[in-house]
Amino acid sequence: MERFPILVYMPDEISKSGSSDVNRMKLLSPLVESAFEMARKGDYFKALNLNGLLYSATLGFNEQIAIEALDSGALASGLSGTGSAFVAICEDDKVDDVKDAWSNFEGRIIETTVDNDGCKFI
Repeated sequence: MERFPILVYMPDEISKSGSSDVNRMKLLSPLVESAFEMARKGDYFKALNLNGLLYSATLGFNEQIAIEALDSGALASGLSGTGSAFVAICEDDKVDDVKDAWSNFEGRIIETTVDNDGCKFI
């Protein structure tokens, strides 16, 4: 994958994944499977968008965080794991636009890049 800038929005609120409603998540399993298939086929951006929006809505997070990133030009955005952080994949010229959009939410923003190498011993 190309080395895109990645923004991580960390809200001030703390989320405990142990308090997640498993039954609500099971309701979405067919759609989550669709997102998994998208990722398996290499359509990572659509998979992130779908999976992230599904879980943010199901787990009670503000999906507007991801939508604002997309509206500001992010290639993809969604909830990270079971929250509470959100991620956005951007092109270089859209990083500031997404940061500006996210500055309307309480929290901090971390800027990093795609890690195509994965874990390795050093």
